[in-house]
Amino acid sequence: MKLSSAQIAQYDEQGYLFFPDLLDSDEVAVLQEALPEILNRRGPEIISEKEDPSSVRLAFGAHLYSEPFRCLTLLPRLLNPVRQLLQDDVYLHQSRLNPKQGFGGGASWDWHQDYPPWHSIDGMPEPNCIMVSVFIDDCTAVTSPLLVVPGSQRHGLLDALLNGSRQRTGSKRWSGRRDRSPSSIATCCTARRTMSPPGGGRSCT
Repeated sequence: MKLSSAQIAQYDEQGYLFFPDLLDSDEVAVLQEALPEILNRRGPEIISEKEDPSSVRLAFGAHLYSEPFRCLTLLPRLLNPVRQLLQDDVYLHQSRLNPKQGFGGGASWDWHQDYPPWHSIDGMPEPNCIMVSVFIDDCTAVTSPLLVVPGSQRHGLLDALLNGSRQRTGSKRWSGRRDRSPSSIATCCTARRTMSPPGGGRSCT
């Protein structure tokens, strides 16, 4: 996938791009089938909800122990637009799953920028990075959709405090493996505003 000049201009102006149906239904199914095993893990990579330790708030580094998610990080449909926007080769700094429970369940997420902990904890010198999100379940108004503020990237780095989960875990550098890029997740594994049906993707500064 190659971004058009209009998409690049939109990204520069608004700070994000949204791609409905980035993954097909078979690819989404492969990722969904891998979730139970990931969310049942016990270890430092799994962060539980404070009020409900049986529920997972974050799962870090799934690409290291889940083949479908490793394949996801290698998809040209994800990597090529990122390379195009950054005008450089790229590496995977961090991957994480955020199984949001929706209204009425789980702690909320405060407004935040993702870069500050990567800078203060990991030592990333400049915010020359892109956050890529892939929706693997319905993302609707009742399932706590991701909210973004168009153009907010122009405000630069804002003062912020690390929330509890970031204080406990920080961020780790996980380099993307330079394996042959698969044409699809299903093939590799043999095996959807920012509201979206499954398979949508978003790139954000």
